Amino acid sequence: FFASETEETSQVLKRVNMAAPSRESSSLDVAPSRETSNLGGPLVSHHSSLTHHTADRYDRQLRLWGEYGQASVAKASVLLIHANATGTESLKNLVLPGIKLFHIIDNSQVTLRDTGNNFFVTLEQVQQNVPRAEAATALLQELNPDVLGGFTNRSIEEVVFEHTSVDHVHMISSTEGLGLDDFVSQFSVIIASQMPYSNVLSALYSACWRMRVPLILARSYGQLGFVRVLQRDILITNRVGEGNDQQQDTDSSVTHVDLRIGEEWPELLEFANSFQLDKMDDSAEHAHVPFIVILIHAIHAWRKQYAFSEKGEDAFRFPSSKKERDDFKRIIESWQWSPGEENFMEALKYARYVEKSHI
Repeated sequence: FFASETEETSQVLKRVNMAAPSRESSSLDVAPSRETSNLGGPLVSHHSSLTHHTADRYDRQLRLWGEYGQASVAKASVLLIHANATGTESLKNLVLPGIKLFHIIDNSQVTLRDTGNNFFVTLEQVQQNVPRAEAATALLQELNPDVLGGFTNRSIEEVVFEHTSVDHVHMISSTEGLGLDDFVSQFSVIIASQMPYSNVLSALYSACWRMRVPLILARSYGQLGFVRVLQRDILITNRVGEGNDQQQDTDSSVTHVDLRIGEEWPELLEFANSFQLDKMDDSAEHAHVPFIVILIHAIHAWRKQYAFSEKGEDAFRFPSSKKERDDFKRIIESWQWSPGEENFMEALKYARYVEKSHI
């Protein structure tokens, strides 16, 4: 991914880049503060299983966005332009959840003013005249040792000029920005903090737009600020349920489910009706009723409870409000003989997928 500022690390990265695809090579100068042997390797697959270490470490956020979401975070590479207070705080909130790597571009030195609002620099670094990018990289990596970090002690203008053949006055590219396209395509997202509007920003934005890399512009003025996201259309194909009452699954395999509950074809309805839950007297038989059957019986019982007809539009009514969904779940719970019946627990888990089909 990057070339090192140190001779020893440079040799390591040369071996990595020889094995990595050519598009992942770059002329950035990076001083990684930890092992970088897998910087040029393939990103984590969306469908890879999380290790027990990862699941325990990120348990809280796994409950929020599930295993699929965490896998997306774990493969992300983030570029931060300017390691000021706004930029480092933004990056902190990505390092903590466990992105794959980050890189900082900043040619400033740590100043006394930085120590007043930036938690990722120290007074000692001011006295030692440490580059701000280097200082922030070291302290950000302390937050999460699983995240790789690097920095470039140069201005963003220099980096942009290096990756494009341009007229420095008019910023007219003779190579149509292809070099810059390769540069931005290394990253999942680019954050430009306190970056003024200029021809350099315009060139960077154009490259991000072509390569479909989100560019986030963040500016702060004391307690005021704004964030502008420059991104093409996004297709969301892994929608989670809406509302705080709906439990989020951590299993990515159940995020797209069309159970056809309440819209059964005749054979499925006949199969479900062959199970007479109210007449069962054997606990083993009751515990082995398929959860699909339980949901089919529950949706029809819910419609009767709300006095919906089994004909016309009422025949396709589904729980929509929180109260209706709670009533639907209570019907399922009332049929349980014991709290440990797994088929009823599974029915409750999938209850939120009982909705009108889009097929």
